[in-house]
Amino acid sequence: IPVQTPFSVGVIFDELESLIARRDRLHYLVDLSDARRPSAETRALIKERICRVRPKLDRVGVGPLVG
Repeated sequence: IPVQTPFSVGVIFDELESLIARRDRLHYLVDLSDARRPSAETRALIKERICRVRPKLDRVGVGPLVG
């Protein structure tokens, strides 16, 4: 999503949490190649939601994906 909003972050993380509910570990890959810097409010929400899934995070990859 090029422009993140509190709503879009909520939708994405709600779906992520439902997908990983029955999983023990999570590998999370984020492609930021088209993303713009989110607002302070949205960044705070992203941090909050990542903290909720953090116990299941095994590996995280962030950056523009090539190829």
